[in-house]
Amino acid sequence: MIFKFSNPELLSPAGQIYDLSGALVANCAPGPNPDDCLEWDGKSSDHVIVPGGIYLYQVTLNGKSWTGTVVGAR
Repeated sequence: MIFKFSNPELLSPAGQIYDLSGALVANCAPGPNPDDCLEWDGKSSDHVIVPGGIYLYQVTLNGKSWTGTVVGAR
């Protein structure tokens, strides 16, 4: 999953993936262009592929946060 956004000031973005209980699953890594995208490879922080299901994401940039859902399918 790639999260793409506008980042004209080239600030450091951060992203997290949570399960529906609110537990942190993983932190997003810099994407192909680290200035304006983050990516999640569908794995937990301990590098295990997560089960299929609905996950929540939060992307933070310059003190603002965006949240939404992403579906993992196998």
